[in-house]
Amino acid sequence: MGADLVQEAKNSYYNIYIGKPQDKLPSLEELLQVFTVEKEREEQGKWGQAAALLIMREALKMKIKDISSYTGLSPAMVREMIRTFTAFPQPENRAQDLSFYHHRLASATSNPQEWLEKAVTNAWSTRQMAEEIKLSDATNDEAKKKQILAKAEKAIRIIREIIEQGGEAAEYILENIAQIMQKNNLKQEEVVLCQQ
Repeated sequence: MGADLVQEAKNSYYNIYIGKPQDKLPSLEELLQVFTVEKEREEQGKWGQAAALLIMREALKMKIKDISSYTGLSPAMVREMIRTFTAFPQPENRAQDLSFYHHRLASATSNPQEWLEKAVTNAWSTRQMAEEIKLSDATNDEAKKKQILAKAEKAIRIIREIIEQGGEAAEYILENIAQIMQKNNLKQEEVVLCQQ
């Protein structure tokens, strides 16, 4: 009974179990067993885990701290997984090529589906996606300028380190910098890349 309920929850039908009599719901033990099995399935299993967590919270009316104690997840992680499943309850609204963590990042925004589509279109890593979300959250132009400058400074430090080490990677970087400069009609004296 429990696994069937979680499967239906994974397919976005969890809401039909909210408010059902206790005898129609799976037991906590069944949900914990399903949660554990799903946890072992890694990435795809995260959706099953999130479904089980959501049912524990909404249908069994468990407190987050109790769910945390039974599952071994932090309360913050329990909330995030529930939020992620709630944002993307239907498999067809999920990006199959992106990780659960991509979905988690998107679910924390005001427009999860839009951010997920941007991540797919731009083939963002989770780090890149987090940076883009952070950048978009900047409240004014000055904050955005500071964030962009911080990214530029980090990029320069990394490029300088690679060039100083020399070798194939340094050649690759220098070739790409030359191509970028040529594409943007920049002269070498106009750009001082690695100032001391």
